[in-house]
Amino acid sequence: MRRGPGGTRGRARPRKSSHRKGVIFIMADPIQGPGGDAIRKIGQAGGDLASQAGGAKKTGPSKFDEVMKQKGATPADEIEATKQVLQTDVKTQINQISPAEQAKLQQEFDTKVAPLSRPEQVRYFAVRIRRSKEVFLQMKSQSPNVEGGAWKDKMVDRLDEFGVEYGNLETVLDKMASGQKFSAQELLSIQIRAHRIAQSTEVLSKAVEQSVSGMKTIFQTNV
Repeated sequence: MRRGPGGTRGRARPRKSSHRKGVIFIMADPIQGPGGDAIRKIGQAGGDLASQAGGAKKTGPSKFDEVMKQKGATPADEIEATKQVLQTDVKTQINQISPAEQAKLQQEFDTKVAPLSRPEQVRYFAVRIRRSKEVFLQMKSQSPNVEGGAWKDKMVDRLDEFGVEYGNLETVLDKMASGQKFSAQELLSIQIRAHRIAQSTEVLSKAVEQSVSGMKTIFQTNV
């Protein structure tokens, strides 16, 4: 933990830095443009379901829609969020987070992650990353059935990038499990990366599900 003014302890904040022991620090930048708030609404709906399920597999679409309604997400939000995910490379998506999200994740880290032992921290992250990756793998298996076009080409690019990022997160978990030491700042960075990739995965998987089921989605429109 860093020390703040007067010698008091300050909370860990993610900052951009070089690689150290396999950890990639991120810079918490505001999500710009109209798609930012939409991504947070749609992605948070999926995140809330994950918390309720305690790491269970993805809940059915009707429950997802119910939570989206609670978050105030509209069909227009879904379209805008999907566009944002498709048009923005995954590394940039991960490195963008609103101040409100950052504060929420900091509080969650302070109360739920920091007090845990190292094995418990590994399990905490592993459960959340595994559930998110299951959504990703299901989406990837459905992707060949999505109608072709420019948006599908972008989807293929994002899926490749998602796969790389999940591999990076799993490598970090392996390092944690092997006993490698991580600072509070590094652990918070891991939490933010896992949170952001899960949001983007939820947003895109919803569009893919709808497209495969025959509903009109962004994949039937022009870029």
